[in-house]
Amino acid sequence: MAEKKKPTKAEFIKRWVAALRSGKYKQGKNRLKSVEYDYKASPNEKGELVAEDHYCCLAIACIVANEMGIKVSQKYIDAKLYLPLQVSQFLGVSNEGSFDRRVILNVRKGQRFFRSLVDMNDSNISFRRIATVIEKQYPKGNLTNGIKPY
Repeated sequence: MAEKKKPTKAEFIKRWVAALRSGKYKQGKNRLKSVEYDYKASPNEKGELVAEDHYCCLAIACIVANEMGIKVSQKYIDAKLYLPLQVSQFLGVSNEGSFDRRVILNVRKGQRFFRSLVDMNDSNISFRRIATVIEKQYPKGNLTNGIKPY
């Protein structure tokens, strides 16, 4: 059997950005994956509130890593706050997705400064906007580009 080809950073980032924009994942905060109840939704037929999985942008990176042959256990994704070592080393970033310099984003009340993808995610910056930052910061899989304002 042929050995699976190791993905490039550029391939990984392209798939990660696509997954963030897909609408498939609900965004969560404060950990890679959380289970949250939608208290506004109607209960199911048994009268129970429905729980839904919510993900940090870094959890989406872990899911993509698994799809591309970089193993991350579901148990890790369910319980941890940051990227596992094998993913952060592959991408060349810290375990919280830190940037070389701060990212400046224009938000409703002026500009905000962010130091990491975790910081952006947990500040309610949408997956789509995070995907744009990833795409612009790391255009060819180079994770050490300078940070530019958006």
